[in-house]
Amino acid sequence: MKKIFIGYILCFAIGTAMLCLYYLPSTDIVKITGSEVKRVDNDGPISADNPADGPTRDVYYIYTSDVNKKIMVYRNEDTGWSVPWYFKFNSADIQAQAQSANDANQMSRIVYYGWRFNMVNMFKNIVSIKPVEGFGASTFSFYTILKFAGWIIWLALILVQLAIPMMIRRRRERRELARPDGSIVE
Repeated sequence: MKKIFIGYILCFAIGTAMLCLYYLPSTDIVKITGSEVKRVDNDGPISADNPADGPTRDVYYIYTSDVNKKIMVYRNEDTGWSVPWYFKFNSADIQAQAQSANDANQMSRIVYYGWRFNMVNMFKNIVSIKPVEGFGASTFSFYTILKFAGWIIWLALILVQLAIPMMIRRRRERRELARPDGSIVE
C-alpha cells in the first residue's frame, strides 16, 4: 500500500508540475523582428496542403530574437473565458504593440504561457508586451507574483496530500488505543 501511495504522490506531483510549467506565466526580454496573421482551423494554418475543414479563426504570430540571436515564434491569441484564465481579449492591441516595437527597433518584455514544440506546431501564447530599455531589463511584472503564488499552491497541494494519510493513521491508532469509557491508553 505504501508503494502505491508513493507512486500516486509522484505521479500527482509530476503531472501538476507539468501543468504549472505550461499554464503559469513566464517572461522573456526580446527584440520583435516581425509579425503576421494566419487563418487557422483545428488542424493548423490553412494552406493548399491543409484546406479548411471546420470553423476557422485568425491567429496572430510574433517573431522575436533574444540576446543570443535565438529566434522564437509566439502566437498571440485570446484566451477569453476559457482555461487558462488570463481573461485575454486584447490580442489585436498586443499585435499593434508588437508592430510598434518592431517599427521602433525597441526591446520588449514578453509575458507568455505554454511551450514551443516544432513537431506539433505548438507555440507559446503571449499574454502581454511592455517596452524595456534593453536585454538587461528586469523581468519582474504582476505575472511574476502570479507564477510564485501558483508554485506555492502546488507545493501546498503536495503537502496536504502527504499529511492526509498520516492524520488517518493517527486517528486509527487513537481509536485502537481508546478504552470503552473514552480515555486513551498510554
